[in-house]
Order: sequence, then C-alpha cells, then structure tokens
Amino acid sequence: MACSDESGSKSPPPSYSNMDEIPLYDEIIPPPPTIKTPATPPPAYNEPNIPQGIPLNTCTGGPNPYPILNQPTQIAAVTQQQQVFVQQSVNPVAPQVIVVQPQQSTTLDDTPASIVCRYCHQSIVTHVEYKPGVISWLMCVVISFLGGICGCCVIPFFVRGFLDAHHSCPLCKRHIGIYTRK
Repeated sequence: MACSDESGSKSPPPSYSNMDEIPLYDEIIPPPPTIKTPATPPPAYNEPNIPQGIPLNTCTGGPNPYPILNQPTQIAAVTQQQQVFVQQSVNPVAPQVIVVQPQQSTTLDDTPASIVCRYCHQSIVTHVEYKPGVISWLMCVVISFLGGICGCCVIPFFVRGFLDAHHSCPLCKRHIGIYTRK
C-alpha cells in the first residue's frame, strides 16, 4: 500500500531504518495562538460610556427623553413597636378516633371462616356442618360400578373431602353459605 504526501504523489511507506528522520508527535510544536486585539480600546472607568454617533441632549428647556430618577435627599427612619399577646386555650375534649376497616370478601371453603355475619352484623367464626353433595353421590356410584363390595360404596359419605361444607352463624343460627366440591 502506498502513502500520498501533500502534493498528491504516491510513495511507499518509510522503512524502519528511516524512523529517525520522521518526527515524533511530542516533537511537533504547535504554533502559538494568535491574540486579536480590538481596534479601539475599551473606555476607562472614569469616562462616561457614550456610544459614538448619538448626540448628547443639550436642551435644558424640554423634557429629558432619558429621565433620571432623583434619589430622596432625606431618609427618615420609621420604627413601629407592636406587642403581641398569645393566649392558649386548652379544650378538655378528647379527640374522636374513627377506625375504618376495609370490607374483606372472604370466600368460604371447607374450614370455619372468620367473617362478619350479614344478618346480625357481628364478627364471628362460622359453624361448619358437613353434608353429602353431588360429589359424594357421584363417587358412590363410581365405586359401585367398579365392584364395590361389602358396602365400600358408602365410604364417600364419611370422608370430609367428598362432603359439602354448610356455613352458619353461631350467634343468630342463620345460614350463611355453602362450599360445594367441584
């Protein structure tokens, strides 16, 4: 691969023996930065800064188009004293405490549940009575067809896993709900 110099002519890259002739990056000295000086020097602090080309208002009879606000010559200090009386009153009324509990949608299952009775509005643990349902009768028929002998077909009526759970309130004795097996 060939290298091109500033004139655009292509020459082969330098060999390793000519490495002493090639300047290293740290030997290249950048030119000093040029400092541009303004054509006109800035005004001195004691000279008024008047833009060139704008004439001064020399009219004394007319209103000044650039009004200067006058500062007051006398400053009067006004002090005011005010007495503040703070009276605290203590009310012997106890604060009212309101406890709000969110409604819990408790689903009934085959064990007693802690709920609020919808009839007597008391917080209770339900009374559960287990009664045979559709699943117990279905299991009885299946066991009979499979040759259930010696009364084995009545086993589902004694196993709690095949019975429906009927929930009732222990206080008002009203029926709350039924958990049916699926």
